[in-house]
Amino acid sequence: MLFETPDTFDQVDKFYQGQTNNSGMPRLVAMSDYVRYSSNDEDRDPWATYRPGIVIHEFNDDAERHAVGADKTALTNIIMSF
Repeated sequence: MLFETPDTFDQVDKFYQGQTNNSGMPRLVAMSDYVRYSSNDEDRDPWATYRPGIVIHEFNDDAERHAVGADKTALTNIIMSF
């Protein structure tokens, strides 16, 4: 599932940090504009998007938005995999 939001990366990341603190979903940092919350406590690979979890990615420019068909007002991309 793919979502887009006009909220900033920091706002979205802070929200998920609060939601996942008690759920045991480790926060895996790949880059300053990309994190993945894993559903597995043993997971340590932030790039393993084929595993269940939540990816938060900041759009850096219009080209990145256009590549995924996001609205031009979108600032952050949220990907949920099951």
